[in-house]
Amino acid sequence: MKKVSTWGMLMFLAAGLTLGATSCSDDDENLENVTPPEITVQKGSVQGTVTSLSGAVAGATVKMGNLSATTDASGAFTFADVTAGSYTLSVAVDGYETPADQTVNVKDGVASVANFVMAKIATTKVTVDVAATEEVKTEPIQAEVPAVAKEATIEYQATVPVGALEAPESGEEVVLEITTMSSSSAASRATNAVLGGVSVKTNAKFKNPILVDVAVSSEDVAREATVNKSNNGQITKGIFQVTGKIITISVDSNGDYSIVLPSVSITKNTNVTYVEVLNFDKDNTYGNAAAAVSNPSYSYNVGGSTSVTGNAYLVAYLAASAINSQSSVTGSYNLGFTSVPVGTGVSILGKQSKTETSTKATLGSLSAEVKTVLWGGVTFTTSSYNRQHTGGGSK
Repeated sequence: MKKVSTWGMLMFLAAGLTLGATSCSDDDENLENVTPPEITVQKGSVQGTVTSLSGAVAGATVKMGNLSATTDASGAFTFADVTAGSYTLSVAVDGYETPADQTVNVKDGVASVANFVMAKIATTKVTVDVAATEEVKTEPIQAEVPAVAKEATIEYQATVPVGALEAPESGEEVVLEITTMSSSSAASRATNAVLGGVSVKTNAKFKNPILVDVAVSSEDVAREATVNKSNNGQITKGIFQVTGKIITISVDSNGDYSIVLPSVSITKNTNVTYVEVLNFDKDNTYGNAAAAVSNPSYSYNVGGSTSVTGNAYLVAYLAASAINSQSSVTGSYNLGFTSVPVGTGVSILGKQSKTETSTKATLGSLSAEVKTVLWGGVTFTTSSYNRQHTGGGSK
């Protein structure tokens, strides 16, 4: 007869069981003689990856409450033996924009997963002489693009026409800074059709617009693009013109200027399955002595993988929020005891969620498809059982 035990934090106390002359085929009517072990509830854990558009981010600092972890070469991090509760996770690393914090609800018996996508920052600065009689150009900078869409290059260069900027009243020298769009927008690019963009910052006053040339390698994409301007939380339509493969943005104030593909049509299909990562069973219901056991180990995945087909620029923004680094994590389930008495057994089943998504985009005659696999948390189900048996034979 099997009986599922109550979850609890009690360690199993192995009682000394006297081996009698009763054969295994004769059930003992006294159920107290065979007590199934109590399996220790595994404390929760949090694992995940930190990636940029082009790959894993090593050396990033991930904080969770008072705890801190550093990502390894594959961008993975781990917080083990975490007390159940709600935690806020944040990540930071030099050269990358800080993504939004995440909240994770840690539960006993669950290996939770939290992944971050951030973007590498490229910045160019130029000092502007407002009295100059010639226009000033910044050095061109390249935006980071997903590793699966390397052909989707985007280059930015600003031009300051003569008399466009006025020095501040403080008399400081005028500095213009252009920064590529960062991860504050990366996670939402796929849903908002954002291809890229720049943040513009200067201590000067705008008398006339400056111009930012955005060079792409596809005239079809440039022709379909529009520009959004964000300033102090207000989003308005930006002023721009397209010449061949060049999108020229008219910048008349500090703010963020995004390249948007509003005519993109998106279809998405998602399928969630569960993969077995641990199946431990020690059945000693018919044994003739206590059976030694050790904590079972298991392996599972964190992060995810991406495969793509089609137009590189459509791939670029579809894959901007995809996890593109995957690593394997090895864990050990703490049973809380080292032997299973005669007449009893224990079992543990661990399953990890696997989310497979296919996203298709069309833009006029252009199309692309991005398929992603995202690994989720691992949930454990434990049970212990007994047989009305006190030993005396073997199986």
